[in-house]
Amino acid sequence: MNAPLPFRNERDETSTSSVAVATNPPVATAPKRAPAKNVPVAPEGATPNALRLKDLSDREVLLAVLNSERESDDGWVTAYDVAVRLGMVPASSEPDDVDEESVHGRRCVSSRLSWMRRYDTVERELLWDEHGNPVMRGGVQRVGQRWRLSWLGRSVALGTLNDGQRKVIESANGAAELLLMARHVARAAQDTNGAGSKLVQREWQHRFGR
Repeated sequence: MNAPLPFRNERDETSTSSVAVATNPPVATAPKRAPAKNVPVAPEGATPNALRLKDLSDREVLLAVLNSERESDDGWVTAYDVAVRLGMVPASSEPDDVDEESVHGRRCVSSRLSWMRRYDTVERELLWDEHGNPVMRGGVQRVGQRWRLSWLGRSVALGTLNDGQRKVIESANGAAELLLMARHVARAAQDTNGAGSKLVQREWQHRFGR
């Protein structure tokens, strides 16, 4: 278990009382940089009103988390931070606003991040008491309201193709060659770890579900 960091007060997701918590040690990252260029966060400049897979790919959501992380002090972000980044809540709103648009935006982001946690692309903050012990319920450590990218999520968000790879794809002549390429990609995906294979499958679903 990682040793807890210095404590701070934060409300957990299941209680209205405050508990002393320490966040997980932050993922090692480079100094804050400008948001990634030439990578759309919403398809064709649209603002999503939901975060279904057909609305935004996993990579687009991960990029929104990444760019929100770069503006945070410690690499952790809330659903509100990501919702603002995606244009799902007004930038002038507050994190605890209860108007329908704000609540809907935060709820959509929380739901999507919870799903993506199953694919090991994001991590959720763990709660600790004032003595440095994990806050437990039913044998499970309780979680807070903040998120960050996992190692896999960071690699997916920042992944690129080199010029040679792009040329091979662009040189495909017609559906027959594209189909053969798709077969090789599918076979390679099956040989990756379970989460990686699932992410490739979901990207395919996103592209053909739009």
